[in-house]
Amino acid sequence: MRSGSVRRRIILLYTLSVLLLCGATAAFLFIVEDRLIIEEAKENLTALTDSAVGAISFENGRIVTDDHMTWYLEGTYVIICGPDGEVLAGKLPEGFENTPGFEPDQIRKVKNGSSTFYIYDEPLDGAEGNAGWARGIASEDLKEISPMLYTMSRSFIAAIPVLIILALFVGWYTTRRAFAPLGRIVNTAASIHEGADLSQRIGIGSGDSEDEIIRTASVFDRMLERIQRSFIRERQFTNDASHELRTPVAVIMSQSEYALAHPDDPEVTRQALEKIYRQSQKMSTLISRLLFLARADSGRQQIQAEKMDISLCAEESAAMLSEAAEQKRISVSVEAEEGIYINGDETLISQMFTNLISNGIKYGKQGGWVRVRIKSDRIRVTIRIDDNGCGISPEELDRIWERFYRGEGVRSDSAGETDSTALNDDSTGLGLPITKWIVEAHGGSIHVVSRPGEGTCFKISLPAFRE
Repeated sequence: MRSGSVRRRIILLYTLSVLLLCGATAAFLFIVEDRLIIEEAKENLTALTDSAVGAISFENGRIVTDDHMTWYLEGTYVIICGPDGEVLAGKLPEGFENTPGFEPDQIRKVKNGSSTFYIYDEPLDGAEGNAGWARGIASEDLKEISPMLYTMSRSFIAAIPVLIILALFVGWYTTRRAFAPLGRIVNTAASIHEGADLSQRIGIGSGDSEDEIIRTASVFDRMLERIQRSFIRERQFTNDASHELRTPVAVIMSQSEYALAHPDDPEVTRQALEKIYRQSQKMSTLISRLLFLARADSGRQQIQAEKMDISLCAEESAAMLSEAAEQKRISVSVEAEEGIYINGDETLISQMFTNLISNGIKYGKQGGWVRVRIKSDRIRVTIRIDDNGCGISPEELDRIWERFYRGEGVRSDSAGETDSTALNDDSTGLGLPITKWIVEAHGGSIHVVSRPGEGTCFKISLPAFRE
């Protein structure tokens, strides 16, 4: 048998167990029942012999037996013998020769030919002394002592081959049903390996099943689902990163060629260098954010958590973006109590505020506002960042957390014109995914509420600092 045929080994092991159980049961029954039957036979032997002695009387020196005397009972025979051993009454069992001598009040085991018997003798006392003997004889053969038990035991032995065949069938059927999910797992894995199609699933049940194999298949399906999502995300990430980097590289190459084609024109060279510089800045920002997300995905992005004043961090981020806000005449305000602390990485929390405030400025209306409000109940710190900008359409609310996703043409100013500079030149579509990772890495949550044309509100909840 091959080492890999687990099902066949289980079937044979199951059948062998049934066979051993049947054999042990039969041996136990035979041993115990044999002893019990023999003891019962001995009791019948003495009782029947005593009864016979009590039923015999003597008249004029002759032995007289009661008409209702019992000569046979459940494999036990009684005979009446004279003093010299001749049989006066009763019938000898088949195979027994009345040759053994008499010994009063003792159960003896004697062998006559190929048969074994138990005998019990009691003397008959007449008027002139010993008038003869009453002898009880019982066969040791179970067939004679208890024909019903003999028939049952032989039937049990005859049924053992049937039980073995039944055990083989039950084992085969049970293992076939039990191992069917494993077959589907193997076939699905082989199909995925051959066709590289991660969309295939086993689909035989849920993880709530009590069947271990079905739970394994469910875990396998969830693993495939996660692998497929990771593969799709990685492929999309690679495609988007290539696309984002291709544009600035193309601009840099074209501007370099243009400047080299006009070496005697300083103004052309200056303009080309300015465009190259802006595109280089964009590439630097994109690469930094890609590296950040790569470290976050691999679990290598470290968080240097310490007690920090989150209100002060928000004010510093707003001050850093004041010049960009003034260019669009957008007011940025921070409303927060003093001394609101969290256990966080100040650099990452500052980046979180910078991403969300700059987002409000970028897509805000001319003359609009961005408000940051921070509250704490000593258990959670709640942060709201509102703006009255162009808002986000309902169809895109769930997609803003996707990497490289940008709502082209959705975020517009009050005149309905898209801020193409903000959307296409400065935004990488990575700010909000990074922000979400920072919040969740600090044990918090972030949600967004928005209506097109009315503004957007980001709600953040973080654990408060505890001594």
